[in-house]
Amino acid sequence: MFYIRVKGTKNQFMSKDNLYEITSDLSKAASYQRQVHAVSRKQAYKASLGTIDRSTKKFEIITEEVARYGLASLN
Repeated sequence: MFYIRVKGTKNQFMSKDNLYEITSDLSKAASYQRQVHAVSRKQAYKASLGTIDRSTKKFEIITEEVARYGLASLN
C-alpha cells in the first residue's frame, strides 16, 4: 500500500474522504495499491489548488511500512 504524507512530518496523511483534510489515523488516510494511483491523487490535489494560497501543504508518496514505522520516503 502507498500513502500520501505531508512532507516533513511523520504522521500526517491526506484523508481518503477529503482532498484538503489531514489525518494522523492511518485507517482514515488515503491508501492505494499502486504507487501510480497515489501519484494521480497528489497531482489532482495540486491541480485543484487553482487560486488557493500556494503555501498549502506539500505531499510525498510513501509505502505502508514507512507510514507505520517512520522510515525514509520514496520521493
